[in-house]
Amino acid sequence: RKENSETDDNSKPAPKRKNTPKEPSFWLADDDKILLERNDENDEISLFHFKIRGNPKALVRHRSGNGRIYNPSQRHQEEFRKLLKTIVSTQSIFEYPLFRECDSLAMDVVLKVKRPTSHFLSGKRGPDRIKPTAPRSFGQFRSDVDNNVKFVLDSMNKLVYPDDRQVSRLFVTRILDNEGLCEGSTEIRLRILREEDIDSWVNNTFQDLESTS
Repeated sequence: RKENSETDDNSKPAPKRKNTPKEPSFWLADDDKILLERNDENDEISLFHFKIRGNPKALVRHRSGNGRIYNPSQRHQEEFRKLLKTIVSTQSIFEYPLFRECDSLAMDVVLKVKRPTSHFLSGKRGPDRIKPTAPRSFGQFRSDVDNNVKFVLDSMNKLVYPDDRQVSRLFVTRILDNEGLCEGSTEIRLRILREEDIDSWVNNTFQDLESTS
């Protein structure tokens, strides 16, 4: 037993680590246009087009631990949905979902993936600083494109549409971001499918491939 009141350096409690707020995974840009069209006859929404900034996320399968099941993607999905509500509120619409349960939908998605700092000269971001040796549009993406789309589809349930099973036509493009600071974005265009559109869409699906074969 020590007789003096001094304490060893080793006995001092470790300083508590400050909790730094996490940067948002997604955000909105003021100059991104939002397009929402209504049918004048019945006031139904026929088209919805928007963009959310941030590196596209993949939907991770639910996991189990400590006797419970949890969703690893929950935080990111909540951020995505919060921004969607903000977008919708700017259009003076406060009822969800936007589309009706009877609507069959066509969906176009453009996923722009955040570039790593290694793609830029001196590691400083900007479209004019991309290295000549860096890939222009395509790269070795970390996630499967279908999981990126599942994240989007699932995040819009009961907010944009009652259920993502209503999407009957889906067209997806995934490329590296070449815009601004190249931090990624998700751009989506949803519209109601009409019977008169089906033949032309089905016939045109493989038209480009047939013309080049």
